[in-house]
Amino acid sequence: MAGVRRFEASLAIGATLENLLTGTFLERLGPRPEMVSIYGVIPFFAAAANNGTFTVEVRLGNVIVIDRAAVPQVGTAATDTSGPDRDKHLLTRAVGAPFDLVQIRLFNGSTVAVPYRFLVEATPL
Repeated sequence: MAGVRRFEASLAIGATLENLLTGTFLERLGPRPEMVSIYGVIPFFAAAANNGTFTVEVRLGNVIVIDRAAVPQVGTAATDTSGPDRDKHLLTRAVGAPFDLVQIRLFNGSTVAVPYRFLVEATPL
């Protein structure tokens, strides 16, 4: 199903979020193939503390699109709430088959709780 959804929350120390899209209309794709674009960032102050240990894994159906990639940082101050920017923070863009499950797993291996911001967009082909 076509649409855009923005997520903004925080992940506790050592926690794993099994699927960012659980319970949303984007969790399963529609009856036609769709292009899924995923953008994501973490703020500067959290990135400085985590050294690349806040990672994301993306699956479309049974295909791993991203396997534990670090999420990029944004801004230069703790008060910066910008992003993700569609021109700079694209994590992946992939085509999913009809009715595929879209899974975005987040892992926080850092020593601080990490706030994150994601934008997920699905467009029918």
